[in-house]
Amino acid sequence: MIGRFGSRRALAILGAFALVLIVVVGLALGPLHSAGAPAQSSPPPSQAAGSPTAAATPTPSMAALSPSLVEPPTDDTSTRTAAVLASVDCPAVSGFDNPTAVSGDLLYVACASGRAVLAINLSTDTISKIQPLSRPPTTCQTACPPLMPDGLVVDGGMWVHWTDGYLQRLDMDTGQTTTDAQGVKLVGDAFGIVWVQAKPDEVWEIKPQGPLPAVKATAGTWDRFFIACGEIWDSWSGKNGTTVLARVDRVSGATTKPELTVPATIKTFELVELDSACWLAGLSTAGTSNPWHVARMSFTGASACFSPAWVSADRVPFALDDTDWFWDGDSLVQLDMSNAQKIGRHWTMPTPHGKVVAAKGQVWAQIGSLLQRVDIPLDPIPSKADLPPFVCG
Repeated sequence: MIGRFGSRRALAILGAFALVLIVVVGLALGPLHSAGAPAQSSPPPSQAAGSPTAAATPTPSMAALSPSLVEPPTDDTSTRTAAVLASVDCPAVSGFDNPTAVSGDLLYVACASGRAVLAINLSTDTISKIQPLSRPPTTCQTACPPLMPDGLVVDGGMWVHWTDGYLQRLDMDTGQTTTDAQGVKLVGDAFGIVWVQAKPDEVWEIKPQGPLPAVKATAGTWDRFFIACGEIWDSWSGKNGTTVLARVDRVSGATTKPELTVPATIKTFELVELDSACWLAGLSTAGTSNPWHVARMSFTGASACFSPAWVSADRVPFALDDTDWFWDGDSLVQLDMSNAQKIGRHWTMPTPHGKVVAAKGQVWAQIGSLLQRVDIPLDPIPSKADLPPFVCG
């Protein structure tokens, strides 16, 4: 009994001695660890390479809305160069954008100098087809613009519009011109119909596989007939220098109520779809450094409405897929239209740069004589402030 007790006592003494030794060694090594290698906090969640991080911003009140595009209150606007993922030789003419169209897995682009339409396979970033273009001699005699394609629609056939008003439709298989017209404007395609304006009082509705209409649709005088935001529009001069904007009923061809009056301080405008809403971008006559004024608009019941807060910018914002963007010098910057803030990094583009288009989640840009796919993520904004309410009149 005494032997067992003595053994237990010896073990207890050894255990206590070991515990003291561990504490002493820990205290000795602790300062060494602190001095040589600072303790690290938990790593942040993983982030895909090249993806900007949206800065969290407080929900602004109407009084906090800025009259111009502003930087967010964080430093998350670092400049990055957009990497080039693919290049296709596609000459352009200075001051003109090569027209593009997307159909299925193909991006079509009409290259000015090459007089051809390229079909780019978006899965392989390679040219799957080159469609040469041929046409009769131009009828333009004076003050003629450079002769090149300036409109392209791929909808059952390939519609190519030229700067002198010549329109041709090509068979997608043979490349032969199946029908053509001179002195018309290719407005675009909507509701499964190709829309062509022949004269101020003549608008053609052409089914993709059908012939040019024998009877032209007349619906009054069209000052400016165009397609935007999923609607057909017309505009004309109003009172005291204003401009009246209205939707067009595609069945009757008549303008519909309500009508929206654009202020006289806006000398020209265009409609752009941003943040799943229709915005009017107007060029101001004031001649300021930010001459473009952008306001959300709506047609509800018998009222036409503007958002009270106008966003001022030196260029027109535009959409790439479901994201909104803005040119800031030679950089592309993503926008949060709810509070007029630039968010994310500035993606610097090679120069000279031209039109930028989105196709199935990819970003393609005209860079000099090349059409290039650039590595810019089209990430939606994770959280947004409430859009300002409308003021209806």
